[in-house]
Amino acid sequence: MLTLQDYQLALINLGIAPDEFEAIRRAPYPKAQTLLQELKEKARHNYKKKAFELHPDRTQGDKSKAELFNLLGQTLEKINRMTVHTAPPIMQFIPIVTWQQQRYNPKDSINNSRQAKVFRIVTMRPR
Repeated sequence: MLTLQDYQLALINLGIAPDEFEAIRRAPYPKAQTLLQELKEKARHNYKKKAFELHPDRTQGDKSKAELFNLLGQTLEKINRMTVHTAPPIMQFIPIVTWQQQRYNPKDSINNSRQAKVFRIVTMRPR
């Protein structure tokens, strides 16, 4: 299991700053997707450079460089699996005004001459 320090070391070697992840997290959806794609391309480009330098065949079996090579490969794999999802829709409540007519009652002297209309205001959540 890799630790946080291992991933931080790998990100430094891949030329990726934590601010870039924060910018992706704060950006609106279409821009965040573009920023993530650029980050993936940058990581892949820097990985190719580092892989050329750190490959075990080129370093004559140096253990520390081989471990860093494997760490960079695992980190690049995790970066390539990252995705950006659209934000859930904001729930809006729509005011709906309806009216309800009271029933006509001939025994009621007030309603004999007119029928009162009662208005109701209801808020509903759209589907």
